[in-house]
Amino acid sequence: VPALAGARVAAGEALKQGTARARGGRGWLRGALVAGQLAATLVLLAASGLFLRSLRAAQDAPVGYPLQRLATVGAWYQGEAPPVAEVDALRARALAAARAVPGVVAASAVYFAPLHGLMMASARVPGRDVATGAPPGTVFATVGDAEFLRTMGIPLVRGRDFTADDERAGAPKVALVSARFART
Repeated sequence: VPALAGARVAAGEALKQGTARARGGRGWLRGALVAGQLAATLVLLAASGLFLRSLRAAQDAPVGYPLQRLATVGAWYQGEAPPVAEVDALRARALAAARAVPGVVAASAVYFAPLHGLMMASARVPGRDVATGAPPGTVFATVGDAEFLRTMGIPLVRGRDFTADDERAGAPKVALVSARFART
């Protein structure tokens, strides 16, 4: 019996030492994983902060007209497009209702409002070469009535504004361009 008691003590000591060694091995791996998670978390926090800062800067960037006092209303149809006369009548009613709201200074119709959708087109001036490195097209908005510049708060630098005559069927197409576009 005393020999068995000694064997029990020796076996118990061996088990304690083995467990301590196993813990030490797993402890190192666990520590490395926690450190890796902490590092990844710090990188994601820094990236999130930079993203939010960039988003804020983009919102505050000047676009050439006051965004704070503008509101947009969109209309979409499903299925086949309604007749042009029906669309024009709906637009006229919507503009009349918007202009009747107290405090509204101006209201205008536009297809693809600036910053709400992009339409691209090529623009070439006869007899002029395209500037080296210039993009092949320009972003544009198709304006639905003569109140667009006033509504947007965009000053007319030179030339003339849209008129009601520009809206009638068969009238020559009129384009207003930015000063940058004109320089280019």
